Parts: sequence; C-alpha cells; structure tokens
Amino acid sequence: MIDDCWWTGQIESQSTLDPEEFPSSLFMCYRVRWDNGEYERMSPWDLEPVDEHRLPREVRSAAWCYHL
Repeated sequence: MIDDCWWTGQIESQSTLDPEEFPSSLFMCYRVRWDNGEYERMSPWDLEPVDEHRLPREVRSAAWCYHL
C-alpha cells in the first residue's frame, strides 16, 4: 500500500533473487509490472490477489483503501 492506495499490476516472472546463496528463497522472487509501467521485485507476502469489486476507476491508477 502506498499513499493509502492499492496498486495493481501483473507478475511477469519468478526467479530467485540470489540463487547461489539462497536457491529456494521466495524473498523478492517475483518481477511485477505495475499498471503505471514501472517494474519492481516483490515477495509473495507483499502481494494481494485482485478484488474484482475494488478495481481502480481508471487505468494506471490505484484502488483507494478506506480505513474503518
């Protein structure tokens, strides 16, 4: 979550960040392409499945999170 928003993107690939030292580590194993065109390596525990009922209103924007 950044700026109280959830950002959407797609996992493009999975590979071990450090195959020699930690060959089975999931830390930063996913390469994510965000809908704004940027790329970032992420760990599985940093990602959430898409909630179809809370998609962004516009392409390349974020879904707002409301604090209860």
